[in-house]
Amino acid sequence: MPYICKLKDQNMGSSKLILLLKTLNRKEWKAFSEFIQSPYFNKNIELIHLFEYLRKQSEKDFPSEEIQRTVVFKQLFGSESYDEKRLNHLMSQLFLLAQQFLALQHYETSDFYQEYFGAKVLLDREQEKAYNYQFRKLSESLEQLPYRDAQHFHQQTMLYELSNRHFYSQKVHRQDNSLQQASIHFDLFYLQKKLRLVCMMLDRQKFLPEQNDVGVLEAIMLMVEKEERFLNDPVIDIYYCLLKMLLDPERKGNFERFQAALLRHKNVFREEEVRQLFLLGINYCVDQIRNGKKDFAQPLLQLYTEGIEDEILLENGRISPWTYKNIVKLGLGLQQYDWVESFVKSYTHMLNPREREDAYHFNLADLYFHKKDFKKALEHLNLVEFSDVHYSLDAKATLLKIFYETDEIDAMLSLISSFKIFLKRNKHIAKNIRESYMNFASLLYQIHRKGKSQKTDLIKSIQMTKVLNARSWLLKQLE
Repeated sequence: MPYICKLKDQNMGSSKLILLLKTLNRKEWKAFSEFIQSPYFNKNIELIHLFEYLRKQSEKDFPSEEIQRTVVFKQLFGSESYDEKRLNHLMSQLFLLAQQFLALQHYETSDFYQEYFGAKVLLDREQEKAYNYQFRKLSESLEQLPYRDAQHFHQQTMLYELSNRHFYSQKVHRQDNSLQQASIHFDLFYLQKKLRLVCMMLDRQKFLPEQNDVGVLEAIMLMVEKEERFLNDPVIDIYYCLLKMLLDPERKGNFERFQAALLRHKNVFREEEVRQLFLLGINYCVDQIRNGKKDFAQPLLQLYTEGIEDEILLENGRISPWTYKNIVKLGLGLQQYDWVESFVKSYTHMLNPREREDAYHFNLADLYFHKKDFKKALEHLNLVEFSDVHYSLDAKATLLKIFYETDEIDAMLSLISSFKIFLKRNKHIAKNIRESYMNFASLLYQIHRKGKSQKTDLIKSIQMTKVLNARSWLLKQLE
C-alpha cells in the first residue's frame, strides 16, 4: 500500500500547477510563453525549461507517464540526484507566474482600470496637461457606456474621488462638487450592490437549508422608500421590486412590477447580471404554475421569448437544458404542440453537446405523451441516459402517467413504491421538489384506489395541495 501511495504522489497531474495550465487555450499558451521569457517578469532559466517541457506535454493532454516528478526532474537536470524540494519550488514559482500572467490578462481587458490608473499616475507626477486630457477621455468613455449598474457607479465614485484629489492639489479657493458627486454615486453603488446580495441570499434559501444573515435589511428598505432619487434609479427599482417579490411571493403585484421594470430597463445591465434577473423571474413563474396558478403562463412566455430573442438566456451561445425544458413545458401546457416540436428540433443544436441527446429525447418524449402517442413517448424515454437527477424525476412521473392511462396498473403500483423510496433516499433533491413529486405519487395512488367513490374529496385535495407536480393532469383524470 505505501508503494501505491508513493506512485500516486509522483504524478504531477493533480498539482495546482497542472490543473491551472490545463485551463489555458492555444492563444494563452503563446502569450504565456512570451510573458515568462520576458526578463521583466522572470530571470530564472530553469522556470523557462520547466514551462517549455510542460507546454509540450499539454499538446498531448499531459500524459501520466510524462509528468511523473522523477521524469520531469530528469528532463530538467539530467543525471543529477532527484531533489523533490527543488522541483516543488520550481513548480510553485511557475504557478505564481501563471497566476500573475492571467491576472494581467484580465486587467488588460478592462479599458477603465488601465485608463484610470494611467490618469492617477499622471496626477501623482503633477503632469497637469496630460492628466486633464486623460481624465476627460475617461469620463466621456464611461458616460457613453449603456450600463448603469453597480460597477458603473463604483467606477464613477473612483473618478470623482480622483477629481477631488486633483482639486486639492491645485490649492485654490473655489466651489467644487467632486466630493458631493462621489458621495451620490457611492450611495447608488452601495444600494444596488446590497440589494442584489440580499436578493441572491433570499433566493438561495429556497433551495438550501441555511439561513443567511441579510444584515440591515429594514434600514435599507426604509432608505430606498424615503429617497425618491433611489427609486428613480432603474437598477435599484428592479432589485427593490425583486426583494419584495422574494419576501412576499404570494402577492402577484410584486412580480408584475418586477417584470415590467426588468423588461423596460434590461439594457442597463451587463450580460451575466441581466441573465440572472431573467432566470429569477422565470423560476418564480415556474414555481407559481407548479402551485396551480396558471395565469403566470403568459408572463413566463414573455420572459422566455424576450430572453431568447435578445440572447439574454444564452450562455456562450448555448441554451441551458433547464431553460430548454421549461420552454417545452410551457408550450405543452398551452397545447401548442406544433410550436413545441418546431422549438425542440430548431434549438437542440444550441445545447451543450454533453446534454444534447438527453434533452432532445426527454422533451420529445414529453411532447408525444401530451399528444397521447405513448408508444413514441416510451421509445424516446428509453433513449434518455438520465445525466441529471431531474430528468430521472420527470421520467418516472411520465412513466406513471403512461401506466395509468394505459391501464398498466401493476406496473404503476410497483413504480409508485420504488419512486417514493428513491425520493426519500436521494439527498441531492431540494425539499420543495421532493415534496411536489411525493405528493403527486400519493395522490395518483389515491385516485386509483378511491377515484370513483371519493371524487369530490380528491379534487379538493389536489386543489389544496400547495406543492404538487402535474396538478392539471391529476385533475383531468378525475374530471
